[in-house]
Amino acid sequence: MLVDHKYPDFQLNMKVYLCSSFNRNLTLKEHISCRWLDKSKLEILDWAEADIPVVKRLLTDRII
Repeated sequence: MLVDHKYPDFQLNMKVYLCSSFNRNLTLKEHISCRWLDKSKLEILDWAEADIPVVKRLLTDRII
């Protein structure tokens, strides 16, 4: 999925991929923290504006 989002001070072009992992120990390079959540818990988080179309797609499509 490709998300193009314009914030007041910059434009974001974000490529989103569906991936899998054999373990849950990730090395973060761009974020401070991460959490593994059930799909049903995605709506409770405070998402950045650019992330909202991705979350909506995860919740409506049968991809996970």
